[in-house]
Amino acid sequence: MRVTSRYHSQIIKSHLSRRAEQLEKAWRQASSGKRVERPSDDPGAMARLLSYRSAQAEIEQRRFQAEQGISFLTAADTALKQAEQVMLKAQELATASKSGGASAQDIKSIAIQVEQLLAELQEISGRQYDAQALFAAGATHFSAADMADFELEREVVFSPAFAALHQLKAELGDETPASDTTIDDLQKAADHILNYHAQVGARTNRLEALQNRLTMLEHDLAVRRSADEEVDFAGVMITLKEEEMAYQAALSITARIMQVSLVDFL
Repeated sequence: MRVTSRYHSQIIKSHLSRRAEQLEKAWRQASSGKRVERPSDDPGAMARLLSYRSAQAEIEQRRFQAEQGISFLTAADTALKQAEQVMLKAQELATASKSGGASAQDIKSIAIQVEQLLAELQEISGRQYDAQALFAAGATHFSAADMADFELEREVVFSPAFAALHQLKAELGDETPASDTTIDDLQKAADHILNYHAQVGARTNRLEALQNRLTMLEHDLAVRRSADEEVDFAGVMITLKEEEMAYQAALSITARIMQVSLVDFL
C-alpha cells in the first residue's frame, strides 16, 4: 500500500496536535492550580464539583438564616432579661408597701415608681428589630427553619405583666398596700416572661449548634472539592516538563521527516 505525502503529513500534524493539546492542558493546570476546569477534563469530577457548588450555596443560605435568627434572639434575650428585672423590682415595691412601717407618703412614692416601671415595660415590649416590632406575630418568619414555629407576640408575652402592674398601681393609688393576690399575680407574670426567656435560650442553643454543624459540613465539602478540583503541584510540574520535552521531540522529529529532496522523487 502506497503512503502518499499528503496522508503522511496529516498523520504528523495529528500527532503534533495531540502533543500540543497535552502540553496546553498541563500548562493550564500548572498556571491555574485546578485539575478540572472543563467537563472534558474529567466528566465525573465535573459532575461532583457542580454538586458541591449547589451544596455550598445551600450551606451559605442556612448559615445566613442561622445568623439572622441568633441576632433576633439576642435582641429578644436582652429585652426579656430587662423585663424580668422590671417585674422583680415591682415585686420588691409591692412587698415594701405591705410592711408595717410604710406610711401613706411611702405608698405614694412607691406608686410613682410603679408608674415608671409600667413606662419601662411599655418601652421594652415595643422595641424594634430590623425595622419591625421585636414582639409581633410573624416577626421570626424570616429566619431559619428552627424558628418557623416560634413567635414572641407582645400581647401573649407581656399581657399578664401589664395587668399585674396596673392592678398594683390602682391599689397603691388608693393609698392601700398591695394585696396578696396582686403580689401573687406579679410572681406569675414574672414566671410567664421567664418561660419565654428560657425558650429563647433554647432556640439560641439550637441555632448555635446548627452553625457548628454547618461549619463541619463546609469543611468536609472543601476537602472533597479540593480532591476533585485542585492539582498536585509537584506532580503537575513534572507532567508539564515531560510534555514540553515530548512536544519539542515531536517537533524535531517532524522537521527531519518532512525534509524533502530530489532523491525522494527518483
